[in-house]
Amino acid sequence: MDVISKIQALLTNGYSVAVAVAATIAVLLKILTHLTKAMDWHDEHFVRKRLSRLKEIRSDAATPQLVRYLDGAIELEMFRIASGVSTSRAKMEYLLQLDQAGQWNRAQLRSISKFLLLQARNEAPILSVTLLDRVSAYVSATSAFLTLAVGLGYLTELVLTGVPLLWVLGLSLLGLAILLARYLGSDFIDYVIVKRTQEHLEHQAKATASQQ
Repeated sequence: MDVISKIQALLTNGYSVAVAVAATIAVLLKILTHLTKAMDWHDEHFVRKRLSRLKEIRSDAATPQLVRYLDGAIELEMFRIASGVSTSRAKMEYLLQLDQAGQWNRAQLRSISKFLLLQARNEAPILSVTLLDRVSAYVSATSAFLTLAVGLGYLTELVLTGVPLLWVLGLSLLGLAILLARYLGSDFIDYVIVKRTQEHLEHQAKATASQQ
């Protein structure tokens, strides 16, 4: 019982809580530093490596047909690096046209690209949302909501213990729940973005038609 009392006293001690919070922040900063270095290394050795190779091959190309092909490949690769979207020329031109409107950012254009569909009878891509896309979006939203609910439940339970150090643990669990919920909810976010894009384009088309 004496040992348990000492542990409880340690957990409720303000100094111990401050040390635990400081240690947690230090570890998170260390992880972020390593992640940043890893991303820089990946960008230098993997993301831009293909572009460098294409440019080297382009300088050695002899025939006009190969030169045109490599110019197109370099352009698509530059677009992939800039936007994070690996796609065809038709879809690239569609996304660039949307970008000129200034209504969507890079992440939103990446979401929109997932719903672009090329049809044989249409030269330009169209935005297509299938029944499977809708089901996936609602499953995604439900999973994200349940994950957040679990995180809030753990936080509430640990806060009610009255032990400050456990509050830190509860906040950490909630933070992890938010990150996981964001990942699980990505399909729903993409769905919302593309539906709003469709509505905007339909409204724009109607306004253009009424002016003619």
